[in-house]
Amino acid sequence: MNFFKKPFSIFILIMASAYGAECSTIDLDKGNGSMANIPPLNQHYTNTCYAHAGAVMLDAWLHSHGGDRTKLTSPLATAVFNNGDMMSMGLGNISCAAIDSIDDYGRCEKNGFDDKVWNDFKFFDPISPSQRATDIMKLLGELYVKPPRKRFSSKSNGFSQNRKLRKWKKENKIRAQKIYCSMDSLSLGTFSNVSLESLEDAMASISKETYYKKMIQTLCGNKIEDISDDIPSCNSSKRILHAEDRTPKNFKKKIHEILESDNPQPIGVGYCGNLLYKGKDFRGFKKGVLGFVSLDVLTGSDCGLHESVVIGRKMVNGRCQLKIRNSWGADATYPRWESDNNGNVWVDEETFTQNMGSLTYLE
Repeated sequence: MNFFKKPFSIFILIMASAYGAECSTIDLDKGNGSMANIPPLNQHYTNTCYAHAGAVMLDAWLHSHGGDRTKLTSPLATAVFNNGDMMSMGLGNISCAAIDSIDDYGRCEKNGFDDKVWNDFKFFDPISPSQRATDIMKLLGELYVKPPRKRFSSKSNGFSQNRKLRKWKKENKIRAQKIYCSMDSLSLGTFSNVSLESLEDAMASISKETYYKKMIQTLCGNKIEDISDDIPSCNSSKRILHAEDRTPKNFKKKIHEILESDNPQPIGVGYCGNLLYKGKDFRGFKKGVLGFVSLDVLTGSDCGLHESVVIGRKMVNGRCQLKIRNSWGADATYPRWESDNNGNVWVDEETFTQNMGSLTYLE
């Protein structure tokens, strides 16, 4: 019996040592890591996890490639630029989409927009800071007036339409002037450097989505900058669309490859957020037909699609754990996993990759 036990024990030790080498401690939050100057974020009552993940990824990349480490990107403005709304359905809005929107509309600084929303903006519900992002969108929506509907069934209707459109544009200028003179009473006075011209331009938007984007650019003021020349390409893969190719094993391999690179960066990960409340046996992803993930994952409540970033790894009791920077605030707690006071949670790697739906990284 001892003859068989001893070789088996040696084999286990060798395998554990080999696996431990594959999971040596890496922490992008420590020392001079790419995450060292990025504080924990809180998406509050908004469904904008993908924009928070994208903002973190972009800031970390810029900070570690010679950028100004005092500047942080506004996730809320990024969400608006991506969707025209603070809320997302969560169906495939992975962080690459958020980063692409910054490429298109500019980088709004967090302290020029988010901090003012959470700390200063008070209108519909001045008591609850968690509601202020939706409140400001509600306010901006109420300030907008739709253009007249197009009806060109005859020349007279065409002439009438043109007249109504001219009247709408004229009244919009008046509305913009009134808003500009009422910034304080609208609780918008804290947003500095808002120009009348930018307000007029936003009010003249034909679609409400364009209007929202222009209004957020206006409120960002001089805290928005064009960094399209500095943004790296964003690479992503979705298990939702390619379930057979985007396996947990492949996701795990790519995560380790990025973490072990010369200048490791945070990795955007879309996954079943309910695993943060459950144990290591949780499996939210289910196979569908023709290689796709089951529609229950997208439409049901078992999975709870969410997006965060992986920023490290370590070995615990012979199992590799991934360090996840979430967007639920620094003081968030998780019943099944170890967390800290910096917005991070450690999750079992096998459990996590089994529940992953997408992986995003900057090249």
